[in-house]
Amino acid sequence: MTKKKYYFAEDREDENCFTMDFWKELITDDEEIEEITLLRTEPEKVNGFFWCKDDHEMYEKDDNWCGKSCGSYQPRNGKSGACKFYTNTFYTPTDKKIVLKRNGDKFKIEKL
Repeated sequence: MTKKKYYFAEDREDENCFTMDFWKELITDDEEIEEITLLRTEPEKVNGFFWCKDDHEMYEKDDNWCGKSCGSYQPRNGKSGACKFYTNTFYTPTDKKIVLKRNGDKFKIEKL
C-alpha cells in the first residue's frame, strides 16, 4: 500500500493540506478555477500533539480529546483501541511546486 501524498494550495487561506483527489474534485466542482498551484509536503512527527483526520484539527495529547468520548471515534481494528482518524504525523509544505490544470474532463500536472 502506497502512502497518499498531500498538498497545500499556494495563495489560499486554507491551512489544511489534502490529497490530489481532493484538489481535482475542487477544480471539477468550481468552474471558475482552471488551475491551482500546489505545494508538495513532507511528513513530520510532532511529539505531544496529534492530528484528527476526521475533523482536520490538531490537538494536544493530554486533552483527552481522542477516544470513546469523541463522536467520530472509530477503532482501527473495529473493536477497541486507537481511533482510525488519529495520527501523530503532520505535513509541512516544501518549496516544490506543481500546477494542477483542468483539461476538459482530465487533468494535467506540471512541475515548477
